[in-house]
Amino acid sequence: MADITNALRQGRRWQSLIGAACVALVCGSASGAGHGGGGTSGGHGGGHGEGHGAEAAAPFDPTLPRPLDLGVFDLRNFRPTHNEIANIKFNLHVVFPAGTTNEEMAELASWKQRLRDQAITAVRLADAEALNDPQLTKVRRLLLLRLKRMELPKEVVAVYLSDFAVSAGAL
Repeated sequence: MADITNALRQGRRWQSLIGAACVALVCGSASGAGHGGGGTSGGHGGGHGEGHGAEAAAPFDPTLPRPLDLGVFDLRNFRPTHNEIANIKFNLHVVFPAGTTNEEMAELASWKQRLRDQAITAVRLADAEALNDPQLTKVRRLLLLRLKRMELPKEVVAVYLSDFAVSAGAL
């Protein structure tokens, strides 16, 4: 968590923050869940009331924004005006404001499929020019606007796109 705090103070880009947060969550949940093979109860860790909520109980800094990973998207988008199919692949994280609690993040995780549906709609609405923009300005704006229109427990403050690739092929 100290790495994330320092990165924010130094003004690094969201990319390094999300990467560090994901590493912290993955490493924290793997070691905190008690599935490492050690322990006295058959390698499972403590009793059944412990360990499985490690992600929800992970400590967080209330001064930092909280990311939610929506996963990898792999879309096929038919464009009849060009008589081609565009294959669009990307990874998306949605960022919620600082002060979002673990309980709120758990509730927001239950909205994951609805958030994914809106993201798919937003990307399919983007025209070819927006998809070919190196900064993906219009695509990010479309995503953010669609996600902000949802009545979520916390407002989305940013979206983070990574591994964005578009390939087009004729029918």
